[in-house]
Amino acid sequence: MRQRLGSNHGSASAKRPLAIAEEYLRANLTEPFGLDKLIEITGASASTLLREFRKRHGMSPMQYLKLRRLEAARRELLAAEPNTRTVAEVATAYGFYHEGRFAGRYRETFGELPSETIRRRG
Repeated sequence: MRQRLGSNHGSASAKRPLAIAEEYLRANLTEPFGLDKLIEITGASASTLLREFRKRHGMSPMQYLKLRRLEAARRELLAAEPNTRTVAEVATAYGFYHEGRFAGRYRETFGELPSETIRRRG
């Protein structure tokens, strides 16, 4: 089981806000993103969060969140029972409102279209 937010008091101060931000984003995949919310919950500045995300993940917090959302959408598509969920429903649930853009990002990330993933279940 994962530790609760902020319970690792021995970590370096720059890593603690990053870990809190990562955990918050993973736990709130379907919520709208706001850097101001990450600043509020971590107590870190925007520049610190941006720097630490880039240092650890090579991307911004928003890019990190989009990747986690794509991964969650993939898990849902892989688990979908035949004829119960559509690609559009899954995409929308994770904040992807333009199906074509979602399909393009999905294919770049996983090497196949989301429709191919969901068809494999059927």
